[in-house]
Amino acid sequence: MFHVFRKQTNLGTPTLQFIEKIFASKWFSSIGRPVRTEINVYVVKSWSEAFEYAKDPDQVFLYVRGDYTVSLQKRAPKRDRQWNDLVILIKKIIEPAIESKLKELDSISEDHKIVLRDAARWTILNACLEVEFSDVMPIGFFLPFAHWYSEGRFPCGWKGDYPDGMAAIY
Repeated sequence: MFHVFRKQTNLGTPTLQFIEKIFASKWFSSIGRPVRTEINVYVVKSWSEAFEYAKDPDQVFLYVRGDYTVSLQKRAPKRDRQWNDLVILIKKIIEPAIESKLKELDSISEDHKIVLRDAARWTILNACLEVEFSDVMPIGFFLPFAHWYSEGRFPCGWKGDYPDGMAAIY
C-alpha cells in the first residue's frame, strides 16, 4: 500500500515500515473484548467515555510533544530543522489512510468520527516522528501509544496525572 512512497519521500525505512504495519492492521476490531491482564492500561467502558478521554482536557499530548521537541532541539538542532517538512510529508501519507479506516465504522456519528480522526492524526503523526528521529532521540510516548491501533483498539487518552497514570484505551 505505502510502497509507492519509498521512492518518493525522504522518510526512513523504519518510518515507512511503521506506517505500513499500522495501516495493515484491523483498527477497532478488539473494541469490547478483554485486554490482557498483564498490561497496565485503563480500559474505557464505552465510546462515550472514549470520546471524553480523547478531548484531552489536561492537554497531556501537547505537554509530551512539547517536551520531545525541546529535547530534540537541544540534542540534534540540525535534525530538528527537518521537523516541519517531515510533518507535511507524513500528513500527506497518513491522512488518506486514516480516512479509509474511519469509513469502516458505520455505527459512529460524523461528529465522533471527527474526534477519532483528530486523535488518530495526532497519535500516528507523532509516532512517525518518533520513529523518524529515533537515530538521535529515544522513542517516546507516541509510538507505544499508537501501537494500540494495531491491536484493534482506540488509544483515546490518559488517565491520571502525567507521567503517572496510564494509557486509556477502548
